Amino acid sequence: TQSSWTKSANYITAKMGGAMSSVMEKNTKNMVKIQREMALKQREVQMTMQLAVARDNLLWFSAFYSTVGTGLVARFLKTKNPSMIAPLVPLTFALAFQMDIASGNKMNRVRAIAEEILKTDYMNFLVPEGQLLITPEEYREIFDRELLKSKAAGGDGA
Repeated sequence: TQSSWTKSANYITAKMGGAMSSVMEKNTKNMVKIQREMALKQREVQMTMQLAVARDNLLWFSAFYSTVGTGLVARFLKTKNPSMIAPLVPLTFALAFQMDIASGNKMNRVRAIAEEILKTDYMNFLVPEGQLLITPEEYREIFDRELLKSKAAGGDGA
């Protein structure tokens, strides 16, 4: 038989353990939330930097295009040789590409394509057998769970 002191000690230990477990669980959830927020902020900073670099590149390429284009048109007007303006064709495509990146439209299209790939072609990204990080089965389980969440949130999922 247990003494009343032992029963009290067990009761207090059980209560304290439960309270500590609850506090630890809250702290863990808070840490995960903080880490997720930090990761998202870092992602945002990286994407912002990429867009800023694209806009800076557009400024430089626009100046190059203007200079070369003016020279080629002047040369064409002087010589009446159409081959003088031929380089403007690829340069115009390159300028349009830079403008597309700098405006952010390309980023939106690429994101949409990436989302579609993740929905339909995720089997291409399965991890190889024998590596230590995660098994292919665990990967599929995680992906299927995320796919179900996406469907529940209103996504079409496939």
